[in-house]
Amino acid sequence: MSAPQSRDSFVLFSDVLNGVDRVVRGEAAVAKTEVRQNMRAMRRSAVQFVMAAMFGVIALNLLAGASVAALVAMGLTAGTAGLTVGAVLLMAAYLCISWGLSLLEQPRPQATQTFQNVGKGLTRFKPSVPAE
Repeated sequence: MSAPQSRDSFVLFSDVLNGVDRVVRGEAAVAKTEVRQNMRAMRRSAVQFVMAAMFGVIALNLLAGASVAALVAMGLTAGTAGLTVGAVLLMAAYLCISWGLSLLEQPRPQATQTFQNVGKGLTRFKPSVPAE
C-alpha cells in the first residue's frame, strides 16, 4: 500500500506544480499584453503632448509679443515692457517646475494586481485526484 500512496502523492504534487506553472505563465502573458497596450497608449499620448507643447510655445511667444506691445502702448519703454513680461513668464515657469517636481515625489502605487490575480488563480486550481 505504500507504493501506490506515494505514487498518488507524486501525481498529486505533480498536478499542483503543473497548475501553479500554468497560472504563473498565464498571468505573465496577461501582464505582458497589458504592458504592450499601455506602451502603445503612452506612445500616442506622448505624440499629442509634443504637439501640444509646440503649439503652446508658439502661442506663448505670440502672447508675450502682444503683451509687450500692449505695455509699450500704455507708455512703458520697449525694454521695460519686455523685461516685465519676461519676468512674469519666468515666474510662471518656476512655479510649473516646482509643482511638477512635487508631483514626482509623491508615492507611487505598487503593482499588486498581478500578484492578487495569481493568488486567485491558485485558490481556484483543483488538482485531479485519482479515484480509488
